Amino acid sequence: GERGEASFAIAGHLAAALDLAQDAARAAEVADLYLEASRSALAISAIHTAGDYVQKALEWSAAIPDGWNTEYPLMLEGHELAARTALYTGDYERLAQYSKTVFQKAQAPIDKAAVFKSCITAATFPGAYDTSCGWLPGGRAELGARLLRRLASG
Repeated sequence: GERGEASFAIAGHLAAALDLAQDAARAAEVADLYLEASRSALAISAIHTAGDYVQKALEWSAAIPDGWNTEYPLMLEGHELAARTALYTGDYERLAQYSKTVFQKAQAPIDKAAVFKSCITAATFPGAYDTSCGWLPGGRAELGARLLRRLASG
């Protein structure tokens, strides 16, 4: 939408104008704006820009007291987007970090689906299985999924 298109400019101005220490009371609002900018960046395949904005969103959301309970949808979406941008940039360590957080904090199994999908996708890339999905056996079992290691082609 129109706001989505303007979100790049808005986010840029926010980064210059706001100070997390002074504006923590508006953390959820600012984090949501950064998430919107991240979604807009993903929509035009500006992956690194999307990753930068989602990182800002996570910085601001970290300032929300008890954020996973008080701003659950915001926290979940932020970590899902962070995991997805990590997948798209091939940063499997970050993918594992954000996915693990979602697996620990999610309130329902379905809330884990998006990051699990990112992990499954990463697991299909050569050499990425262990860092992206190897630590998720509990999550795989909970979702009723089985992943087989790719056979080495020789």
